[in-house]
Amino acid sequence: MTENKLKSLGTGKIVSIVLIAALIAMVVFLIVQNMGLKSQVDESQDTAESLTAEIENVEKRLNEYEYVLNEKDLDVEKKQQMLNERDSLIQSKDLKINDLLRRNRISQQEAETLRGRMEQLEHYVKKYQGQIDVLKQELALKNEEIDSLKTVIGGTQDSLRQTIDRTTVQGIKLRAASKLNAHTFAFFRYKQSGAAVQESEFRASQLDLLKICMDLGENAATKAGEKMVYLQIKDAKGNLVKDEAKSGFFKYEDAHIPYSVMTKVEYEKQATKVCVDFSQPTGHRYAEGKYTVQAFCDNFEIGHSEFTVR
Repeated sequence: MTENKLKSLGTGKIVSIVLIAALIAMVVFLIVQNMGLKSQVDESQDTAESLTAEIENVEKRLNEYEYVLNEKDLDVEKKQQMLNERDSLIQSKDLKINDLLRRNRISQQEAETLRGRMEQLEHYVKKYQGQIDVLKQELALKNEEIDSLKTVIGGTQDSLRQTIDRTTVQGIKLRAASKLNAHTFAFFRYKQSGAAVQESEFRASQLDLLKICMDLGENAATKAGEKMVYLQIKDAKGNLVKDEAKSGFFKYEDAHIPYSVMTKVEYEKQATKVCVDFSQPTGHRYAEGKYTVQAFCDNFEIGHSEFTVR
């Protein structure tokens, strides 16, 4: 009898323990399931709110783009690139809405609300794209105008260069034509009586005063009026004979060179005789040899001749 009671009590404890364990397991399962459902609800809310924030950020960046579009210093290609970036963001949000709806992470109503906002953004993208297309057309027209102007300018420059070349050639020809020609040089010594005697050879003692004459030929192309004729007298070694107190410099081929003697001539485009006296420089002694006389006028060498000292 006692053993039966003990067995009955043991069996009851085991059943009670099993029932308690089952109850605890059920409670734990319900708690976990409830937490899972709550987590899904919270995750769904967080996802909708997060996506809404992302869309608001895209809206903000698209609103800022209007200022970019009006920026004068930014080129069209850069504006197009920035608009493409914003369009890509909008497309990615559209895909995200579809994905969340497919996975039941957002409701159909939430999806429609978000899509409505995305459609509005896409409308602005199309609007801005239209403005960029207009800018591209204007830029293309300006480039065509620039190319046309370059062609005109190129033709004008070619024509100008040809004109300059012709003018330069004509100027060179005219300048060459205006050059005077000095010829028929004659050299004279003075006697004690004052009479001038023409010679081609002189003794050094006869050159206290040397008279040099030449003929300037007729030239209708040169400018009439006062002409400055400069003479250089050089000895056999090429040394210039000059009086430091009386000589000076004249311009010839972009340089200033010294002269022995100079004279002014009234030239009326007709043959003109020119004579000038040259006094022996103080302290100078004529050495034996040939002396060269070169004549210059209007930046040209116009003639030359020689005499001899024996």
